[in-house]
Amino acid sequence: MSFHAALTQGPEHDRSKRARPRQGRLFDAPLPSQAHQPIRSAGTHPPSPSKAPNAPTTCTTHVITAMLTKTLLRYHGAPTTEIHCKTRDLAEASLTMQRKWVAPYLQRIGFEGEAKANLTTLSRLHRAHMLHVPFENLNIPLGYPLQITHEALFDKIVVQRRGGFCYELNYLFSALLKALGFEVDLLSAGVYSNETFGPNFDHLLLAVHLQGRRWIADVGFGDSFREPFAMPGEMSDERGIGFRVIEQQQYWMLQQQKPDASWCDQYRFTPEPRAIDAFHPMCHYHQTSPDSSFTRRSICTVARADGRITLANGRLIRTTGDSRHETPIETEAGYRDVLAEHFQMTLPPGASIKKLLFNEADSQP
Repeated sequence: MSFHAALTQGPEHDRSKRARPRQGRLFDAPLPSQAHQPIRSAGTHPPSPSKAPNAPTTCTTHVITAMLTKTLLRYHGAPTTEIHCKTRDLAEASLTMQRKWVAPYLQRIGFEGEAKANLTTLSRLHRAHMLHVPFENLNIPLGYPLQITHEALFDKIVVQRRGGFCYELNYLFSALLKALGFEVDLLSAGVYSNETFGPNFDHLLLAVHLQGRRWIADVGFGDSFREPFAMPGEMSDERGIGFRVIEQQQYWMLQQQKPDASWCDQYRFTPEPRAIDAFHPMCHYHQTSPDSSFTRRSICTVARADGRITLANGRLIRTTGDSRHETPIETEAGYRDVLAEHFQMTLPPGASIKKLLFNEADSQP
């Protein structure tokens, strides 16, 4: 989601740029010694990523780390494939790991029933994800580096029951879809904010190939469409909010239309499939630059069947239709209570909640 949409959520949408996590290869899990190291500043200007390969990311040639072993043993029992395998065994181990993810991932998003690689399943998975997994950036203001690897994201989002933003949510969702038999591409977008579009790789979204067409899927843009739809094309959700993808010169454009309003740009993207590594520079920028809204504000927001609930800095915001209600959160204990009650989330005991309650934007007129 663009950051602005969550904060202005009465009609629930914001459009600022979003933070992008560090991305890695399939099982390039962070070492324990790296997990809580401070992240270095990226400066104030967005990077200009060099041309990144468009080929799909392949399995890393590294041996699966001890962290992967611990996660498998702790949450899934003894793995069927030897974890400390040599390079030649890694592809098989990767497939085994992905199969082990499916059941707990589906449980995490509240999905029940058979999951076949068809449009009905894709729509149900997308909606379930939007209703159960928050869009949140809390690790960034807290100073915890983001690890964009399948293993690290599975641990954060499924095991710890946290959320994330576009690089985290859509990258892990793409792994689930692929494990279920879908053909999925990672696409690069620039988010519309302050009357201009962000750079390439400013946002990560998905294209799913079904029925001879490509369907846009995006569980990492906050208040956005709840079910995928074919591109180009448009849809309207139960709230009466319309979404469409149109072609505009060399770009495809996602636009939103609220009741009695004009179409508004959300982001523009190109249809070329991308490798996850291509998103690294912008991910690092959004985690570290003082110009990134994600280093200056905290957000945790999730869709509800009848609206949306958002924790933005020291404010709890509930929206239902045209109704918007705000409640101030003034204490660290109160903030943790709100996270637990409304998002079923907990943060590490040592996390400095003060960094989430207040930021420089609060003091601006």
